[in-house]
Amino acid sequence: WHRILQMVLLLEQLLQLMIRIGYQGVENSNNHIAAEKFIESNEIENYTLIPLVSSDNVVRHLLNKEIDLGIMAISNSIIGLVQETKNAVEKKNLIEISRIKMSITHAAFKLNSDLSNFDVKYVASHEAALAQCKNNIKLKYPNAELTPIKNTGLGPQMLVNGELDPSTVIICPPKAGKKYDLVMDHENLSDMNDSATCFGIFKLAD
Repeated sequence: WHRILQMVLLLEQLLQLMIRIGYQGVENSNNHIAAEKFIESNEIENYTLIPLVSSDNVVRHLLNKEIDLGIMAISNSIIGLVQETKNAVEKKNLIEISRIKMSITHAAFKLNSDLSNFDVKYVASHEAALAQCKNNIKLKYPNAELTPIKNTGLGPQMLVNGELDPSTVIICPPKAGKKYDLVMDHENLSDMNDSATCFGIFKLAD
């Protein structure tokens, strides 16, 4: 994979000044962090990162040749395949050229420090993150209803902007919650301490 990837990247950089890399997520999401690791490990200098939120949107941009590479979460050590990505790439004219494996931390944040665990009405995050934390959510927030959102990185902004009930706890990467000065309630809610996710790097097949 590494040799193929290097050849692909070299060709892309010879053909154009900038490699357009779209990723499933928004700034400070796990996909964004994975994209940065991919860029660093492959020493890519000329690039632009494009947040595309969902796997469907990444695939659509690839098929329309609006991006050169697409990064999406494909599997997790707790829940297995990420269904959103599986459905998006199925029977599409795409090839996976590389993978990034990354440890995942699902931190829990709230708007106010005086919100008790028993008063939490909702826990919001991407459906995959909720599944990876479902046992600990039941233990920590016994009265909470699960609220799926499009991406883990979107939750903090939605909570601050009033798009979510103030009694909501957000599960997201630590960096995302800290950006919006939210109160960290738990450092890592993952059901397994060694939770890891594989991110696939895809391109349009020739």
